[in-house]
Amino acid sequence: MISLRPGQVEVSQYQSGVLAVPAVPGAGKTTCLCHLACNLIANDLGPGKKILIVTVMNSAVSNFRHKMRNLLQEQGIQAKGYEVKTLHSLGLLILKQKPEKVLVNSAFDILTGDDRIGIINGLTDRWISSNRDRWQPYLKLSSDDRWYQRGVNSWISGIKDMVNSTITRIKLQGFSVQEQEGIQQRVLSGEDSFLKWAFEIMMEYDRYIRNMGRVDFDDLIVFAYRLLLDDMELRQRMQERWAYVFEDEAQDSTPLQEKLVRILSEKSGNLLRVGDINQGIMGFTGTDPSLFSRFCSEAANQPISVASRSTQDIMDFANHFVGWVRGSFPLEACRNALADQQIRGTYGDDPFPNPVVDGFALTVHDYETGDEELNAIAHKAAVAAKMFPHQTIAVLTRDNWSLNGLAKRLAELKVPWEDVSRGTTADQQSLEDVQTIVSFLAEPDNEVRFRELAERFMAGLDPDELDLLNNYLKERNPEDLLYPIDGFEIGSIPEELWASGSWNKVEELLFDLRRWLEYSHLPADDLILQLAGEMALDKEQRELVNSYAGQISRLLSDGPHHDLFSVTQAQELDRNMKLVIRNLRDRKGYSPKPGTVSLSTMHRSKGLEWDIVYLTGLAVDHFPDSLNQRFPGDIWSVKEEFRNPSALALAQLNAAEAGTGLDPGEIAVEAKIQEISENLRVIYVAITRARERLIISSHKKNTYNKVLESSSIFTEIAAYVKQNSK
Repeated sequence: MISLRPGQVEVSQYQSGVLAVPAVPGAGKTTCLCHLACNLIANDLGPGKKILIVTVMNSAVSNFRHKMRNLLQEQGIQAKGYEVKTLHSLGLLILKQKPEKVLVNSAFDILTGDDRIGIINGLTDRWISSNRDRWQPYLKLSSDDRWYQRGVNSWISGIKDMVNSTITRIKLQGFSVQEQEGIQQRVLSGEDSFLKWAFEIMMEYDRYIRNMGRVDFDDLIVFAYRLLLDDMELRQRMQERWAYVFEDEAQDSTPLQEKLVRILSEKSGNLLRVGDINQGIMGFTGTDPSLFSRFCSEAANQPISVASRSTQDIMDFANHFVGWVRGSFPLEACRNALADQQIRGTYGDDPFPNPVVDGFALTVHDYETGDEELNAIAHKAAVAAKMFPHQTIAVLTRDNWSLNGLAKRLAELKVPWEDVSRGTTADQQSLEDVQTIVSFLAEPDNEVRFRELAERFMAGLDPDELDLLNNYLKERNPEDLLYPIDGFEIGSIPEELWASGSWNKVEELLFDLRRWLEYSHLPADDLILQLAGEMALDKEQRELVNSYAGQISRLLSDGPHHDLFSVTQAQELDRNMKLVIRNLRDRKGYSPKPGTVSLSTMHRSKGLEWDIVYLTGLAVDHFPDSLNQRFPGDIWSVKEEFRNPSALALAQLNAAEAGTGLDPGEIAVEAKIQEISENLRVIYVAITRARERLIISSHKKNTYNKVLESSSIFTEIAAYVKQNSK
C-alpha cells in the first residue's frame, strides 16, 4: 500500500473541478497522480468513461501504465478505465476518428524530425539563393573582410535555425485556420521581417509535404485541435470519452497544448495539471512555463513540496539558490526566473527518507581554463567510479562540445561511460560492431576500414600490444593477411603478441572475417541479419540491428545509392539511425548504471537522478549573467540587435497577432533576459539531479585563453559552500 506524504494526500482527495499542482523535484508526482487516478476509477467513472493522462515522453507513458496496472491489480480491479498518451499520440488518436476532414490518409505517413529539418533546410537554401538582397544587409562584415565567408556561413546557419524554430512556434501557437491566415496575410503584405521570411518558406514547406501526402509531428496536434474546433460531433464524442483530463509536466506546455487539454475537459470541467515552473527549460522547443504559472494563479492550488530525493544539504542549497535569484541576482529583470517554492525533506517514519552522508554534500572547484576543468572532472569522475562501484555518477555540461570532450577523456582513462541521449553503451556498441563489419565488407580492400575493424574487435588488448598490432597491420594489405599464400611468417609477427598469446585472438578475428566475407553475396539486409544472428544480442540490440538492416535495404531500393559502400556513407542513414536510437531510449527510458559515468547536457538530465553529480562550466562563457556579455547562441557576424533572429521572429509573431509595433533593440534585450532566466532554471534542474553529492566547477579563461568576467552565479555558489561547509 502506498504511503502518501503531505501534499500528496490532499491531491489524492481531489474529486472534481480545475486544480493546479505545483510539485518540487523528487516529489513523487507520478506516484501521486497514479494513486489519484486509481481511486477515481475504483469509485466508478460512469459507463464507458475514462481518465486521460497526457505526458511528454514515451518512457513516461510506460512508467504511468506500469504503475497504474500494478495499483489497480493490488485493489483487485481490472486494469482499464484510463488512457496514457503523449501529446502526439493524442493528436493521432483524434485525427484517426475523421482523417478525411484534414485531407490526410488513415495511414498517416509522418515525417521524422530529421526529414522535416532536411526539407526545411533545402527550401531555405533555395530561398537564400533567391533573396540575397534581403539577408545580406544584416551582416556587419564587408565583402573584403578576411572572415567574410565564415561570417556568411554563420549567418546562413542562423537563418536556417530561425526558420525551423519559427515554423514550429507558428504551429504551436494554437491558431485556428482563420487566425493564421489573417496573421500570415498581414505579415506577407507588410514590411520585410524575419517572420515574413519564415512564412514564405513555411508556405513552400506545407505545399511540399502535402504533395507527398505526409504530415509532420506538429501537424498531428495542429490538425487535431482544428478538427475539434470545427467538428462539434467529434468534439462532444471526445469530451464524453474522458471524465477527467490530467496533464503531466505542464510547465512544458505550448499555447496549443494548453488549448487542447482545455477543450477536451470543457464538458466535464475536470482538469488537473501538474508541473514545476522552476523546471521549465524547453523554451527552444516552443514551450512557455509562464502558461502554467498563469494557470496556477487562476486555478485552485495544491502544492507538493516534500521530496525524498536529495540530502538535506542539497535541498538547502537548492532553496538558497531560488532565494538568491529572486532577491539578489544582479540583473533585476531575471529575478522572477524561479518561482518562490521550497523543497522540504521527509520526516517521521516515512518509508523513503532522504539520504544521509558523512560531511558536507557540496564542493566547488575553480579551474584556470575549460580544458583544465574537463580534464580534472574526468579524472575525478573516474576515481569516483572506481571508489564507489555501487553508486550512480553523472557529469552534466552546458553543451555537446564539452560532453564529447569528456567522453574522449573517459575513454582514454578506460572508464565505462554512457551518453544519456544515445541509449545504453551496450546498445550502441552492438550496433557499432555491426556497422564496422558492414563498412569493411563494403570495401574489403580498404586498409583503413580493415584496421578500424581490427582495432575495434581487439580493444581488449593491452594498449602497448594494440599499438604493435596497428603498426603491423599498416605494413600489410588486408588480402595478404586474410589469404596468405604460404601462411604467416612467424618472424614477422611481433614477439610480444606471440609470447602473450594475443596473436591467437588476431587469428580468430581473421577466421571470422573470412567467414563474413562469404556472406557478401547476400542481399544487404540478409547479410546484416546473418551477422546479427551470430552475436548474443538482447531484444533492444536486435531491434537496432533490424532497423539498420531495414534502412540500408530501403536506401538501396528507393534512394540514389546503388551499392553497399555508398549507402554506408549516406548522411540519411546516419540521421535515421540516430533517430531510431533516440526513440528506443525514449521508449524504454534511461536507467543509470552503478559504476558507469553518465554523460549528459543539463537539459537532457531533466527527469533523471544520480547519487553523485558533477555540474561543470558555470562560467560566463556558458552562462552569461549580464546583458553586455556574449551569449553562446549569438550569431557573431551580424549587427548587434539582430544576433538572435529566432527571438526576433517570435516577437514579430506576437506583435503581428496583437497588431502592435516593436523595436528590434528592445526585442534583443528581452531575448537576452529570457535566455538568462532559462539558464537559471537549467542550473536549478541540474542541482536537483543530485542525491548524495554535488560537485560544482567553473573556469577563469575561455577557449581563446582570454580572462573571463567573474560569474556572479559561481561566486555566490562558492561563497555559500565555503560558509556552510564549516
